[in-house]
Amino acid sequence: MTATIIDLDDPKYIEDKTVIMTEEVHEMTVAGHRDAYRIFKVKLDALYYNDKNGRIATWINKYESENGKLDKEDRVKFNSIIHNFIRESNPEALDGTKTNIQMIGQEVPGVILSDGRVIDGNRRFTCLRELFEEKKGDSFGYFKTMILDGNYGPNDKAIKALELNLQLGKEKPLDYDPIERILDSYDNIVLTGTFTIDEYCKEANMSRSKVNLLLKKAEFINEFLDFIGAPGQYYIARELQLDGPVQDAVLLLKKCKNKEETEMLKNSIFADLAIRPEEDMTRHIRNYGKIVQSEDSKSLLKQINDNSIEVLKKIDESKEVLKNNDDPKEVNVINVIQEIRTDDKLKTKIVHDVKKAAEQSDRSKARELPSKYAREAFEKMDDIDLDAIPTMNESSKRDLVENLNALETKINEIRDCLDQ
Repeated sequence: MTATIIDLDDPKYIEDKTVIMTEEVHEMTVAGHRDAYRIFKVKLDALYYNDKNGRIATWINKYESENGKLDKEDRVKFNSIIHNFIRESNPEALDGTKTNIQMIGQEVPGVILSDGRVIDGNRRFTCLRELFEEKKGDSFGYFKTMILDGNYGPNDKAIKALELNLQLGKEKPLDYDPIERILDSYDNIVLTGTFTIDEYCKEANMSRSKVNLLLKKAEFINEFLDFIGAPGQYYIARELQLDGPVQDAVLLLKKCKNKEETEMLKNSIFADLAIRPEEDMTRHIRNYGKIVQSEDSKSLLKQINDNSIEVLKKIDESKEVLKNNDDPKEVNVINVIQEIRTDDKLKTKIVHDVKKAAEQSDRSKARELPSKYAREAFEKMDDIDLDAIPTMNESSKRDLVENLNALETKINEIRDCLDQ
């Protein structure tokens, strides 16, 4: 994109009112330094959206999956496309901000680079664009903002670091969709290598353990997308609302005893995420917790693993059916997923098989309890100081005898069960 450089020393920007300097200043911390910045009003048509914005990463991913690379050279078209992404991503929040700006104006300034890229304030920028388009007043044709110098230029790392600083590296981080945050970390650390883990932690004000968990979730999402035949189509994770189930799945995988069980568990959960056998997928996946912690976990996972093969068959069948449609756009993975989710018979079977395996794991656990409790009882008895018994008063001795008799009765009952 050939962007106009807003040179504040060039009088033409003041003369044609592209930029209007105000008397306001605003304090902001950038790269660890807190300074006061002058607030300007900049014409909307001199600005463009930040395509590196992690909050709309999956929306751009979806567009490019369906239409090819997003063209940044045509600024009007580019802004229109990103505008729609921001509206669709959270219409309620956008309408709330829009109403507020219409009533009292833009109170919180944004942040732009000198080439017009909006680094902070994309939602406010979008609201102003809509209000100005709706002819609500000429004042909505300007964006109140701080302007950072050209040191960031085309440097993707510096621009992304600035965005993370402004949106996440603060006491009250801006709201990110959970899937967007997962994929933003994965994109910048793994896919592009823009940051090391430590650098990302610093810029986003996040702990290393939290970032590592985000990367684990991203790896899981990647494998799920491979499973359903949609590698790299990250928007699917957002549209399927996988954030809750993915969180539980990643934590569950840590409890698997070996690689074979890990793979079986992953395939079963991938299949379940695709077909969605129950509305409450978080509760459904937690049933696997009982299974993987059972002594019989391997055999129980094998019992339900065939369902993942059936789901894969259904995915392939649905793709073939949709390929016969006249509209090629019908053959996308979301439509395939919607198609297989109509198979109530398979969904019922999956729910039944998982619950049955979980119940079997409960019974398996119950079989282990007698030996466990007997061992614990012996350990308690073994702690008794025999030398202290003769010194006990008569009342305590009577209580001890009663308890020993009760214990002996229980031991005899258990022995009778062993003989059956």
